[in-house]
Amino acid sequence: MTDAPADPVAGDAADAAAGPFPRFPRKGRSYLKVLAEVHRRRKPQRYFEIGVNLGASMACFGCDSVGVDPQMGRVANDFTRGKSRVFLFQMTSDDFFASEDLFRYLPGGYDVAFLDGMHQYEYLLRDFINTERYAHPGSIVFLHDCIPINAEMTERRPHPAARRDPVYRSAWTGDVWKLVPILQRYRPDLTMTVLDSAPTGLVALTGLDPTSRRLGDHYAQIVKAFDAVDLTDDALAGYIESLGVVDPDVFLAGLEPLADRPVP
Repeated sequence: MTDAPADPVAGDAADAAAGPFPRFPRKGRSYLKVLAEVHRRRKPQRYFEIGVNLGASMACFGCDSVGVDPQMGRVANDFTRGKSRVFLFQMTSDDFFASEDLFRYLPGGYDVAFLDGMHQYEYLLRDFINTERYAHPGSIVFLHDCIPINAEMTERRPHPAARRDPVYRSAWTGDVWKLVPILQRYRPDLTMTVLDSAPTGLVALTGLDPTSRRLGDHYAQIVKAFDAVDLTDDALAGYIESLGVVDPDVFLAGLEPLADRPVP
């Protein structure tokens, strides 16, 4: 999420929805703390990220890493710490996958991937399709920003001046929340865990299948079906209720270190 303030809201979702500006903030530990704990518990050797920005999420991982972002921010985090090899590509993720082979930089594929690129669902859909091709049986993919705090921040392009809620006026998740129902419909074989991670949730995906072509084969159909789908405040409440959101600490408690895998 872009420029999110600290969570100012207390109480459950029903209380939040009842206020003058309906809000559905996450209550669990922040996504950066979750990612750092994933590194501590999972002990990954290879990490892949789309959406480097200032390097905060990449700094959570002390292993060989590949980061892709068309506009790297003015990096304010020591994301090279603990890493023997770091590869940064200042290009769009579409261009990266069209021109590069991730196996060249992360032999055997990634152990953990974090997808936080362009906040429009079709971009994230393509990022997931392309990223899954480099998964192995123990890989985890995390999707960011799929539980928006309010409906306003899900607009396709941010228009802060038109927002009603002054607290989250500059926050923007876009419509990447659509990946949840898309994957539920088209990839029920995946194991999806939706984490109550502040500020706008994390979706953990396991059981990845690098041979699957279902999403790619149905891409045009998916876009046609989901382009016109929008979230109102009421629809957002129902969407969140349907997710079966899990406390991040419960998810983290179930993680075990990856066994050392030989590099091909």
